[in-house]
Amino acid sequence: MAWLLSYRCGFIPNANALIATQVPRHRSGWALGTLSTGGISGALIGGLLADQYGLRPVFFITATVLFICFLLTLFCVREQFTPVQKKDMLHARQVFTSLKSPKLILSLFVTTMIIQIATGSIAPILTQE
Repeated sequence: MAWLLSYRCGFIPNANALIATQVPRHRSGWALGTLSTGGISGALIGGLLADQYGLRPVFFITATVLFICFLLTLFCVREQFTPVQKKDMLHARQVFTSLKSPKLILSLFVTTMIIQIATGSIAPILTQE
């Protein structure tokens, strides 16, 4: 439940973007791994709590944790952002052709889409039990 809410509200994708732009390249793997571990741990702990106490209390626990994450992000994260000028931006086609293996990236996108559809399609069934 916690995993589902954090993905649906956009915290994890925004954290991914922040990590990709702010963490030094040699530490980004560690940072993204820590974020993924937190997401998976939240899913496991949320599932255990939902099984033990029901969905309503877990919803409020998740809301509280996400609010704390919001406050920590608001007050502790300082982004150092340099906007890219419009003339310096690449078009999507240029970005795609600049990749080392565009077919591999495309297959990664398709695989990820299939996994998201599979996991998202069973979520309503799982919450009814």
